[in-house]
Amino acid sequence: MNELIKVTYDNDRPLVSARELHDFLEVGADFPHWFARMCEYGFTEGSDYRTFLTDRSDGLPGKPRQDAMLCMDMAKEICMIQRNEKGKQARQYFLKLEKDWNSPEKVMVRALQFADKRIHELQERELANENKIRFAEVVGAAYASILKKEVPQLPTVPADLVRMKEERTEERRLSMSRESEFYRDNLEQVLRFSKGRQMLNIKETMEFTGIKSYATVGKLFPFVGGYISAATLARCMARKADA
Repeated sequence: MNELIKVTYDNDRPLVSARELHDFLEVGADFPHWFARMCEYGFTEGSDYRTFLTDRSDGLPGKPRQDAMLCMDMAKEICMIQRNEKGKQARQYFLKLEKDWNSPEKVMVRALQFADKRIHELQERELANENKIRFAEVVGAAYASILKKEVPQLPTVPADLVRMKEERTEERRLSMSRESEFYRDNLEQVLRFSKGRQMLNIKETMEFTGIKSYATVGKLFPFVGGYISAATLARCMARKADA
């Protein structure tokens, strides 16, 4: 698809520059007056658009210019308000982008990317916690020595204990790696089953897992209001597979 107007993505939310939309629509009025008039149609700053200052696009010196990032719904409505061919063309372009953005394939890709990012954060957090525990042990031993009026010494750790700790760390790393693989595979299967929908009800969960009992599926998975997210279902299944 040819790019008519640049679309950026902030936290997985498509956004459009108000100035770039103004330029594409070839509006006769200057941008500040035109945008102020568009905002009078009931749009709310913070949810529909976010204003900011930007340098001149031509590189010439001067005061920063006002611009705004518009959500897709606001951009489409502004296009309708123009009531001209350019507005119709831009709106059709945004509709095609939205359809592609919300396709099951793109939803699955974003879900898998989020899962990989979450797994990486958890691994880094576990490593940081281990370092904090080790530091606390050293500080505690030094503090105890000070109370006894002894010169603080770093505790010596027997080689067997060091080896056991390294083995446990490696086991946890391998376990998390296996769980990560199970999670990604499960999430892909769940999203394929749900056709990209992020929430499944109890009946759908029973159909996907093959569990016949309502009581059993209710004990195995944490439903909220009769629903469970695809990510939570995949994570629960990964933990059971790695157990």
